[in-house]
Amino acid sequence: MAWGLYSLLGTELFLQMIPGSEAWMFIKFSILLFVLFIAILVGVRNIRKGFEPMLCARLELFLAGIPFGAMLMLLVIPELDSALIFGAIAGILTGIAYAYSLPRQWKFWNEKHSYR
Repeated sequence: MAWGLYSLLGTELFLQMIPGSEAWMFIKFSILLFVLFIAILVGVRNIRKGFEPMLCARLELFLAGIPFGAMLMLLVIPELDSALIFGAIAGILTGIAYAYSLPRQWKFWNEKHSYR
């Protein structure tokens, strides 16, 4: 299996994809930017809806924050054996923070800077 993959990809490309190499970090960074874009889209969608219904909006924000936090942690500590566990914990904590802080910050900003 490994030899077939090795011969299929070629020697140089296969060696560039080893975790910790520059190509691997580029892939991780690209995934991080993609999940950040998705989290922003979910946030904007919920802002337009006024975070209603609240439970559904917070669940969507939580689920959008998990991959961003996990990928961010895996960029910080790429070589640690237990990085996957730390990535999962960071993803869950980021999701919780995103789900509970964004609606409150948005409502406070609108009340403070309302020109009506």
